[in-house]
Amino acid sequence: MLPDMNLEQKKRFWRFVFMDDLEFFEKFIVDLPEDAQIRFFEETPDFLCGYLNMKDKADLENDEIYQNILKKIRQLKKPDQ
Repeated sequence: MLPDMNLEQKKRFWRFVFMDDLEFFEKFIVDLPEDAQIRFFEETPDFLCGYLNMKDKADLENDEIYQNILKKIRQLKKPDQ
């Protein structure tokens, strides 16, 4: 998996990798100056696009990010083999 990382570091890494766009926005983008936010959205035009197309509910069975998170959680719960 990821060499030279303990279990807690692996968990933090995968939480970051599979972080939801909205959560990423709240943690890293919202406090940036306005010009930096504008540049970020110009450079990543598909950011938050999954939220723009939602119609009153999310389909978690077909949500790739959600399924990847569940997969990683199951892997982290298994003892190292």
